[in-house]
Parts: sequence; structure tokens; C-alpha cells
Amino acid sequence: MFTVFKFTLSQQLKNKTFMIVTFIISLIVFIALSGTITIAEMLTGDDIKSDIDYVYVSDESKLSGVDYNIIHKSEDELYTHIVFADADSDIESAAKQAKEKSESAVAMEVKDTESGFSIKIVLPEDTKIKKKTAKKLAEYISDNLKYVYYQKAELSDEQTQEIIIDSDTDIIIAGEDKKSEAESTVKIVVPLAMGLILYIMLAFYGQNISQTIVLEKNSKMIENLLIIVKPYDIIFGKLLALCLTAIAQFALWILSAAAGIGAGIVISGSINEGGQSLGSKLSDVLSTFIEAGAFSPVAITFSFISMISGFVLFVSLSGLFSSFAGKTEEATASNGIYMMFVVLGWILPYFNGLSGNNHVMSILRLVPFSSPFTVPADVLIGNMTIGNAVLSIAIMIVSSIIIVALAAKIYHALVLYSGTMPKPKEVIKILKNSSHKTK
Repeated sequence: MFTVFKFTLSQQLKNKTFMIVTFIISLIVFIALSGTITIAEMLTGDDIKSDIDYVYVSDESKLSGVDYNIIHKSEDELYTHIVFADADSDIESAAKQAKEKSESAVAMEVKDTESGFSIKIVLPEDTKIKKKTAKKLAEYISDNLKYVYYQKAELSDEQTQEIIIDSDTDIIIAGEDKKSEAESTVKIVVPLAMGLILYIMLAFYGQNISQTIVLEKNSKMIENLLIIVKPYDIIFGKLLALCLTAIAQFALWILSAAAGIGAGIVISGSINEGGQSLGSKLSDVLSTFIEAGAFSPVAITFSFISMISGFVLFVSLSGLFSSFAGKTEEATASNGIYMMFVVLGWILPYFNGLSGNNHVMSILRLVPFSSPFTVPADVLIGNMTIGNAVLSIAIMIVSSIIIVALAAKIYHALVLYSGTMPKPKEVIKILKNSSHKTK
């Protein structure tokens, strides 16, 4: 087996097309991600008049009673049209007042903190105002809150130069929990991204394995090869070598993606040195994901192991179906059956996850052909325990061993078979005859 493994691995690495495709995709991934972040930073405009016209203030701080319209002393034309009104109530009531007033109205809560003040912009339910717009307003208020403080303290212009006001900002939508929003984002984005990555790998390498096995069968050297190497060693060695090259190729693409994101963050930071760059915003998003229970070191480790186990499982399945084929057109048909398993394995867990049926999902995590598309994402975002992940991984590994052993038997029985692709009943008959001859 080691001889076949070594030969297949060396042939794969010497394949110029394989190497060119690997490095071109790595380069494309790097340029695409770094370029997208850089262009997004360059196109982010801050010179657009705010869509917000009214702000209902719920002030529970020591600034209570002051007219917040004094903020416009900064004379920023993007915000001077905004009218601040005292809600004289809690933030929930202020949000209701904003909703009744206008589609361009929001509520604002101001509280004292140990270091200064906390500012929270609350968007009414069903508002058309974007969070980005509210965030910019919060930053504007935070930068100019000093004028409210000065008016409250009745300070002179000379005295105000010696005072620094610290404030924190936050944006939420009325009736929406911040943590649940982050969790829902994670539950949609992570399974979709990981499922897509696995699907692309399985589609590419499934076809590659199918063609390799069929070409090997049609080779004139196969009869001489069978004298030296057992059919079992051929199928095991080839699958192992192709799996290893696939994992190495995938790892290189992941590194290229990480490098591209890192380069984009650095470039965006240099473009926007005076403000909050897109890079820092990406860091904030990642922090929100982590707060939602995602991306712990243990979860990342088991997510990677489960994804590789699932990849090996489907690659073994491709080898099983390809063992039936003896011609190129038959390999295409067998690859079509294999892809049907891949598509169903991806679609069923993903759409079930969106529906929220936990009972069905717990079953799908244990089914060998659906668990590769659900376990990596679920363990990563904390939807399943490490113990259950280990159980799912064990099932995938055992299933892979059984499938490879069955593929080797079929390959052994049909390696010199000529004619049309046999039906399952015919294969069973050939396997029985082969086992009798062996005895």
C-alpha cells in the first residue's frame, strides 16, 4: 500500500496542472479578500447627510434637563438638521414616541458610567434607518457631548479647555436582544460558509478520484501491476494519497485567505488612520461572534477534525462508486450518484437548521452522510457538546473504513471486468464467486 501511496502522491505533486491551479487559486483568494477590504474602505463615505431627523432623549444621567440641541455647536452640516427632544420617560417609551413621530426618528438613552457617560441609540421596531447611520450619529453625539456637559456645569470657554469627557456608544433595535442577534448571524453564516467550502472540495476531488480509478483500470499496465500489488493496496493507497494532497491544498487556500484578510486590514488601517477602519470593524464583529460562544480553541480543533473526517468519508464513497465503473462515461454516471449524496448531505442539515427543528438535527448529526455538513459548524459555534462531536467523528471514521474495505473488494472483483457497468445483483454474484475462489 505504501508503494502505491508514494507513487500516487509523487504523480499528483508532479502534475503541473494541479500545482498551477493550486497556486492560482491561492493568489486569487489572497487578492480577492485583500482587494475587497481595501476597496470597501475606500468607498466608505462619511460625507452624506444623516437620514435621521429626530432624536427622543431618555436621560438618566447627571446631564438630565439640558437641551441636547447644544450639540450642534460643532456646526457639522451633516447633523445640524437633527432635532433633539426630551422624552421625559424611560428608553422603551422614548422608542415608542420615536416610532409614532416619524420613520426618521430614533431614541437615545444616556446614563452615567464610572469614566463618563454611556450613549445608546435605539432604533424603533420596523425602522428603515440602517444601523450604520445610527452608529455615525452615536459617534457624532459622543464627540460633541462635551457641549452638553459644559452647559450643565455652566462653564466658561476657558474652563472647558481643561475638561475631557469620556463616553461609550451602542446601537440596538427596540425589542431585539443584542446577543441573540449575534448568535442568529453566526448560525446562518458559519454553516453556510463551511458547507460551501466542503461542497466545493468534494465536487472537485470526487471527480478527480473517479477519473483516476477508471483510468487505472483501463491502463495496459494494470495486469502487470496486479502481479506486484494487491487490489486492496491499490485502492487504499490511491485514496490516502489523494486525501492528503486535498487536505494540503485546502490548508494552503485557508492560509491565503487569512493572509488576504490580514493584508486588507493593514491597508484599510493605513487608508483611514484618523477614524475607525474596516479592519477594526472586522475585529469588532469577530469579538461579537466570540461573545456568542463561537471559535474557542477546543471548538476549532474538533471542527477541523470533523471536517477532515467528513471529507475522507465522502472521498471513500466516491472511490466506492468509481469501483463499479470501467469506462469514462460510466465514471461520469457513478460520479453523478456520488454528487447526489453530497448535495443531499449538505441541503438537509442546512435547511433543517434554519427551521430550528433540534430533534431532527440531533439525528442528522449522527448520520454519516449528513454529519460532515453539520458537525463542523455546530461544534464551532457551540450548538453541540464536544462529547457528541467525538461520537459523530467516530461514526464517520468507522463508516469510512467500512466503505473503503467494500470499495477495495469491488475493485478487486471488477478490476479486469469488461463490458457494461454491472448492476448491484451482478456485483454481489461476482463478489461471491470471488470469495469462493479465494477460499
